[in-house]
Amino acid sequence: MPLRAAPQWLPELARLRAHERAREGLSANLAAGQAALEAELEVELKVELEVELEGTASTPFTLVAHRAQSLVGAATLRRQQGLLACAKSLWLSELWVHPRTRGQGLGAALIASLLKQAAQSGAPEVLLYTRSHRDYYRRLGWQLVREAMLAGQPVALLSYPLARLRTAPS
Repeated sequence: MPLRAAPQWLPELARLRAHERAREGLSANLAAGQAALEAELEVELKVELEVELEGTASTPFTLVAHRAQSLVGAATLRRQQGLLACAKSLWLSELWVHPRTRGQGLGAALIASLLKQAAQSGAPEVLLYTRSHRDYYRRLGWQLVREAMLAGQPVALLSYPLARLRTAPS
């Protein structure tokens, strides 16, 4: 379900994303303690997600999945010019699935929903980068574009051509 339809998940999603970003070293302030870093990132991410809730733009677009009273997954589609792409592109970012829910197809379902949304926008492709899950995305049909360095770490840049969704029978 779109985050815009379930804003009650915003605080928990910001906390989870802050933890992941701090763990992966995606913050510029790596010298700070982990707890302080996560708290700072959580505030920044809450603001980012609140802007999404208030906005009328098509991106960023975040999907959340929940079971009972627990957030079990989320993923975002955003338009941005990144370090790994020259032109404005649509990016799949911050796919997260609760560890107890992994292996049940939830990540693939979130990705499929976002790809469908992207195809409706007329974009030619969706990009993502990953440090360690290249094989997972390749099983879902993503293609390796190139290897790169990001924040001093090797990443794989992958692409999903949306033409295949537009030509696929319904």
